[in-house]
Amino acid sequence: MSSGVNYIEMARSSTRSEFIAACSFPFLIGRAALVKPRMPQRTMTSPSLDWEVEQPSTINIPRLDVAGHLPARPLPPLMVLAVRKIQEAFPAMITVGRTANNDIVLNDVQISKFHAFFRVTGSGFELCDAGSRNGTWIENRGLKPKGPPLGVHPGEMVRVGHLDFRFLDAGACWDELRAPANRRTPDPSPGS
Repeated sequence: MSSGVNYIEMARSSTRSEFIAACSFPFLIGRAALVKPRMPQRTMTSPSLDWEVEQPSTINIPRLDVAGHLPARPLPPLMVLAVRKIQEAFPAMITVGRTANNDIVLNDVQISKFHAFFRVTGSGFELCDAGSRNGTWIENRGLKPKGPPLGVHPGEMVRVGHLDFRFLDAGACWDELRAPANRRTPDPSPGS
């Protein structure tokens, strides 16, 4: 998103080895419908998980189609985000956040301005929560705000706020983007 490169088109128009040669960094890949802020604002917090169901008459139940099935919901757009350094600030970190001064920009109301960061280590990558309001996870392990980083490995799930991604190396990213299920995706936004 930040770099203006459309990695989906790049994967579709190149061989696996060409894609890996051009992209020596990992990716975050997932489907997400971002809720963009209308103006500068504080990060919205996720609703509490301790909620009670309202009266049955107020619950919105989707209508079934003619065959008695729930209607298919369109898939959110595929997001492909390069995990690489773009900005000059904080040279030891690959920053993730809502604002344009991050390396990985997730313009969503539940993502903090500076939400988390990756670091390159001798053995791979680690991820640290930067004190975000809505949390960061690797698989099912929640990272402590401003706590110690945890190692993140290719194939693992990464959650930033309410957005889920898979952390993939370039080869696995190319495989995922070329998979039949991802060939019928809506046109990505510029720079995806």
